[in-house]
This record gives sequence, C-alpha cells and structure tokens, in this order.
Amino acid sequence: MTSQELRGHLAELAAVRSDDDPILSLYLDIRWNDEQQRDRVRVWLQERTKAALAGRAEPEQASLARTLEQARELVQQTFERSAGEGKRGLALFACGRIGLWKPLFFHEPLENQFTVDRVPRLLQLARLAGELEPALVVLASVRGAHIYEVAANEVVGEITVAGPMPRRVGDASFGAGAGEQFERAEKNARHVDELLARFRRMAADELVHLFDRAPRSHVVLFGPQQALANFERELPERVCDRIAARYPAPAEGTNGNGGAGGRAELVARAAEAVAVAQARDEIARIDGAVGQALRGSLSVLGLEDVVLAVNERRVGRLLLEADFDADGWRCKQCGAMGVEHTRTCNFCEGPLELVPSLGDELVRRVLADDGEVQVVAHANKLHSYQGVAAQLRQASQTGLSGSPAQPNQPWAT
Repeated sequence: MTSQELRGHLAELAAVRSDDDPILSLYLDIRWNDEQQRDRVRVWLQERTKAALAGRAEPEQASLARTLEQARELVQQTFERSAGEGKRGLALFACGRIGLWKPLFFHEPLENQFTVDRVPRLLQLARLAGELEPALVVLASVRGAHIYEVAANEVVGEITVAGPMPRRVGDASFGAGAGEQFERAEKNARHVDELLARFRRMAADELVHLFDRAPRSHVVLFGPQQALANFERELPERVCDRIAARYPAPAEGTNGNGGAGGRAELVARAAEAVAVAQARDEIARIDGAVGQALRGSLSVLGLEDVVLAVNERRVGRLLLEADFDADGWRCKQCGAMGVEHTRTCNFCEGPLELVPSLGDELVRRVLADDGEVQVVAHANKLHSYQGVAAQLRQASQTGLSGSPAQPNQPWAT
C-alpha cells in the first residue's frame, strides 16, 4: 500500500464516529512463524474480547459481540494464510451498527493494539503513513533514464525513456576537402547532441508526470556526474527541491534495465537516502514550529495550547512524537477536549469522559479537519514541550495561546 492510498484511508476513517456501538480498532503484528505464537495471539484476543464485552447492556453487547466474532474469523484466516499472505501487519476497523469493516494489510509490522471506542484509533496508521513516503529512483544516462517507482521499499512500477545511441560519423570523408570534412563532422555532432537532448527531455517529462501524481515523493538520482547535471537541468524547481541524494553510476553490470540484484541495490541505497532526508525534514519542521511559536507566529507548543488549537479547529499540521503518551478528557455534550481532569467541561459544563489516548484523539481531529499529521522520532527540542506542537492556519482572537474570552464554542474558528 502506498502512502497516498493510506492517507486516503486515514481521511475516511477520521470522519467516522459511532455513538451507539463502539468501533473496534485492532492492530496486529502477523509475523507468526509457529503455532505457539498463534496461541499467544488467540489468548490475547480472547482476554481483550471478554473485557470489551463485560458490563455492556443489550443490545450493544450483542452487536459488539458479532463485530468481535467477525474480527476473530479474519484473524483465524490470517493464521491459515488464506488472508494477508506475505504481509507483516494487519489493521482492522469494524463496527456492525454503522456498517464499518475495513481490514488493511501491510508489508510493515504493527504493534499489537485492541481498543473499542466511539471513534477509531489512528495514531499507528498516521505514523506508518509517514514511513511509507514514496520515492522515484532515477538511473540516468546520456541516452535518457530508467525510472523506478518505489513504495514501502518495493518497486511498484518502472519505465525506461531512452533512445538508441546515435552513430557519430568519423571525420574522414572520401573525396572531400578538409573544410568540408570539418563542416560535416560539426553538423553530425550537433545532430547527435540534439537527439540526446530530446531523449533527456522526454525522460525528465516522464519523471515530472510521475512526481505530480505523488508530490510527496522523494527523488534519488544515480548516474555519471555529467549525465546527472544535464538531466537535472531539465527538471522544474518543485522536483529539484525533493531530490534526496545524488549517487554515481552503479557498479559495472547494473544497467538501466538491470536485473533483480542491481535493482535491489538501487532501491536499498535509495531507501537509506530517503530515511536520512525524512529525518532532516523532521528536524527542520520541529525547528520551524518552535521558532515560530517563540516569535509569537502561527505555531503553538505544549499539550495545553495544542489541545486548545485543535478544539478551535485552527491546526494545519500536528507534530507528535512517536512515543507521545498522555490522557485527557472529552466532553460528551460539546465534544471539546481538555488536559486537566475537572468535574465538568470547562467550556459548556457538560459531563466528561476519559480519553486514555489523547494522541489518537488529536490525530483523528486534525485529520478530520483536513489538517496534516507528522509523527516524528523522539527529539529533545520537541520533547521539552511535552512532545507535541502544531502549526496553525490562523491565530485565535486572543493570540496564539491561552483561553479565548468566550469559550462556550470551543470548536469555533
């Protein structure tokens, strides 16, 4: 599954809510090599199923039991490899009452998680979406380029845009004088250069077309130095800005249509370059958010101010550490979130319910408001602000932090 497809699933799930029956969010690491591992998962699921059903009244209990039985059957099919063959992770979101049944299989392992709530838990999916950013790997030559589309470190498409090497006519020409020979050689050289430039432009146009279909893609270039320089001059600025690395031509024997070994080497080196570029982008994003917040610009830091901004639906991008762990409350009446546990909602004085995973709730709400979520590695600078920051669409009427003067509409922009 590509990052773009996963983001589509995230946007769809972020809008889902069930006030009658709870929604099951199930994440599983399905790298099961023996029956003992499968037995441990069965016991784990049985225990959590029993706990989820305990104390629930009819008909909610019966409806939830049917959903959980369907989930158990899917897991059993995965045990038997009749579902999810060759995959390493499973995420399932299900609720019989609202007709939700969305199993997603991944090549990447997931951390086992079982929750039932009125909304789906999306933090793991959001983190995975960042790790699955696509890449375009280009093996350039004087004749054009071979382009690989890479998703989750696997080649999902490839195309060659290159012409035959034009023949250069020698300087010798029977029956011609020295001046005429030079003129013919010069004309032939221009013709060859024009053909090669045409092949190069065609290859660059194909790369731009692929990039515009997935503008989050990183670009990794391989090839001789002069060929790369010529090829890069044909690319628009938006593509050049996403170049993660430039490498010399591969070892002898790896050509534009290289075999599995040569292609695997290109993909592996590209994956390393993309990982470095992503880490660099994360640091730059954190530095930018912290700098903006300290200057009083459109960013906020720390859990309290971020929660307020999410309540007011002002968050354009949420930055959250992968190991973020906090709980809070959610008002049953107006839906506002809070950090400090009080007797009633600070906004409407309605009844409260515990939110045991505030990170999941922040992710869901930002995605539901068409914002972006970036789950980042542990960073000291962000961790000093409780591991959370937000870049805003707009400031509140009272500034970037603090409670609004009229807080009875916490979601109002």
